[in-house]
This record gives sequence, C-alpha cells and structure tokens, in this order.
Amino acid sequence: FKTGEANVFILDMLRTATKPLSISDLSKMIVFDKGIDSEEGFDFERFCKVVLSSLSRCESGGLIERVGKDGLSLLWQIKS
Repeated sequence: FKTGEANVFILDMLRTATKPLSISDLSKMIVFDKGIDSEEGFDFERFCKVVLSSLSRCESGGLIERVGKDGLSLLWQIKS
C-alpha cells in the first residue's frame, strides 16, 4: 500500500457496506479490487494483519467502531 491507501480502501468499503464487515471480508474485497490475489507468494494471513493494523488506526481516529463478532471475527462499521 501507498501511505494511507489501506485506510481509504477500508473507509470506502465500510461506507458502502449494507452490514458490518469482518477483517477477512475487508481483506478479500481489497485483494480483489487491487488484483493481487493471483500474485505468486501472496500471503493472505499476513495481508489480514496489515488490514487489522489499518482498522486499529481508523478506530483510534474515531472513524470506525467494532460492533460485535461473527464467531471469532470482529465486525466493523463506520462510526455513527
């Protein structure tokens, strides 16, 4: 990601979502949009950690919030 690019992707996706999204859902959407899912050596688990880090920064900035869980996955949405 370029500086701030992950946050922009996350915020755009959460704004247009009809329900709260998990880290995995967000990661899959970003991977698809950026076209990196077929890159050789792509580590999806590591990518999810990058997305979680961006989510935490957005949460600290008061832009998004955790709204529950789906199994073990945290669910996120734009802060009301």
